[in-house]
Amino acid sequence: MSIKSYLDFLNESINIPPGPGIEGSLLKNLSEDEISLFSEEPLLSNLISSLKISIVGDELYYYNDKDIIDVLSQYFTMK
Repeated sequence: MSIKSYLDFLNESINIPPGPGIEGSLLKNLSEDEISLFSEEPLLSNLISSLKISIVGDELYYYNDKDIIDVLSQYFTMK
């Protein structure tokens, strides 16, 4: 296991939500319409309440986790 993936594992295992300055966090900028989806779609709001993602302003933070990215890809174009 590499040091980076080990740090990602530690962040996720102690339930630190992704965000600015959090090691392993990835960023996606959102439009106002995309931000509104988080209040309309239970699957997305569940990601926030389970600390899998964070929204700060118009920025979506998430970890490089296949399950999280699969859910986000249902609503957004992910890289």
